[in-house]
This record gives sequence, structure tokens and C-alpha cells, in this order.
Amino acid sequence: MNEERHERALAKLKDGWAAELRRQKEAWAAAERARREAWMEAKTGEVKELTIKGLEVEVRACWGGAAEAAGD
Repeated sequence: MNEERHERALAKLKDGWAAELRRQKEAWAAAERARREAWMEAKTGEVKELTIKGLEVEVRACWGGAAEAAGD
């Protein structure tokens, strides 16, 4: 009788621990997704900015060439 009660209590504790572990894993996964999305947004913005800066020289050269051709 006493042993059965201890086994039930132990099983209840194990179930609680398993449920808590699932909740913690889900919370960790959600936080990781949020961090990854924020990182991707930051990197996308950085790449766009660098691309724009890189093309700025070429665009100015094209506009300058078009202005010279129009002036001729």
C-alpha cells in the first residue's frame, strides 16, 4: 500500500517534469526563432545598404556619362 503510493507520487512527479521540459523546449525554440528572424532582418538591411552604396558610384558614373553625352 505504502509502496504503491510512492510509485504513484513518483509517476506524478515524472509526468510533471516531462511537461515542464516540453514547455521549456517550446519556449527556447520560440525564442530562438525570434532571434534568428531579428538577425535575418538586420543582415538583410545591412546587405541592402551595402548594395546601394556599392551601386551609387556606378549610377553617378552613368548619370555623368549621360550628362556629358547630352552636352555634346
